[in-house]
Amino acid sequence: MEGMEPHLSAARWLTYSTEASRTGASAEELYRWNSELGSAFLEVVGHVECCVRESVDTALRAWNLVQDGRRFSAKASPSTCWAFPDHAASPLRGIVNQKAKEAYGRVSRRGHATNDDIVAQLSFGVWVSLLPRECRSSKNRGRWLLWDEAVSRAFPRCRGGDPVRVAKAMERIRELRNRIAHSENLLAVDPEARLADCLLIAAAIDQEAAREIAAISRVRFVAQRDPRRQVNRAFLGDSGERIRIRPIEPATDRFLLYCTVLGNVLTDNPNAVLRTVMASPDLGIYTNINLGRGDFGIVAEVSGVPVGCAWLIFADDGKHGYAYIGSDVPELSIGVVDGWRGEGIGRNLLRALLDEALRRGIVRCSLSVAPSNTRARALYAEFGFRPPECGNDDSGDHGAVRRSVATERLMVAYIRRVDRSMASRRQ
Repeated sequence: MEGMEPHLSAARWLTYSTEASRTGASAEELYRWNSELGSAFLEVVGHVECCVRESVDTALRAWNLVQDGRRFSAKASPSTCWAFPDHAASPLRGIVNQKAKEAYGRVSRRGHATNDDIVAQLSFGVWVSLLPRECRSSKNRGRWLLWDEAVSRAFPRCRGGDPVRVAKAMERIRELRNRIAHSENLLAVDPEARLADCLLIAAAIDQEAAREIAAISRVRFVAQRDPRRQVNRAFLGDSGERIRIRPIEPATDRFLLYCTVLGNVLTDNPNAVLRTVMASPDLGIYTNINLGRGDFGIVAEVSGVPVGCAWLIFADDGKHGYAYIGSDVPELSIGVVDGWRGEGIGRNLLRALLDEALRRGIVRCSLSVAPSNTRARALYAEFGFRPPECGNDDSGDHGAVRRSVATERLMVAYIRRVDRSMASRRQ
């Protein structure tokens, strides 16, 4: 993205360079990430707008058809063509008529216009304007009347039947969309909050549609790649190689996950092969990273080649890993590729992963490691991991450890207690 700098105004580029100086990221990385986040949001907002447009149009067609003739202008009578200029009944006409005329003008230049053509030309702001954004009063009587008689049917799952929350979410998404359309920076945008707004709007119409949008959304994945976050950092290995840490990509990093799990399995089963991991339901749990569930991980790379990774997965009583002790305690997996061990990669991966966990509000995690693997157990101990009987909770109790857990292999860490000033850690 360095080639873009000469084509941006000094003021626009200053925003990125200032943020880069403050956070240690590069301006080029921030600009690239900003573009990726904008693209991810446009995909989601596009789906949400389709839901809103279709649902509201359907409701307004039915409503406009049954209105008293006295609610119409002299040029119109009850019909489903509410989007044509002057064809909507009051109070809808007063809210949308000007925008409808502008849309009709754009469409009619291409030939015959239909109600569908005009509706497709209406901006997201028009749909926002239909909902009341304040409590009932004489100043917004028209919008509340329209909500009660028509628009509420477009949002059948609106919580408590109150449109204000949905309207405010729609207004925030309208502002976000405008920023993206004008290539403004999104550095101060909370991606999770704005994605929640999109899903709230969709769920008020159709919960299944909201689930589908959440499933295909790339917003969380792109947000994880924010260059300002601690997981996106680099360090020098003992050999002087620059090692970069980035967020894990569950789909494209799947083979790396298989290989890492295999490396861990070989400690107990020297005859294991990659097919062993791929065919085992128990081991498959560790390669099924679900970002929507709260799982996350990181990868260490040298010149773009993965050399190690670490991740945390959540589970439940029905399906879980060997170190499962509760649905609120994620299990940690970590591994470094042969030939790159002894470079400080495992230590840096562990530090970055626990830093990110703490940032997410996770204060405890577990792992399973063979008692004979003294080198790994010593590393984990540096970061606060202890066997359950050591009781490193304030209460001296880790809670009920399930009998199915091999307790001699189990180690648990209270992340808030990790001593981050240890001189033995490589910077």
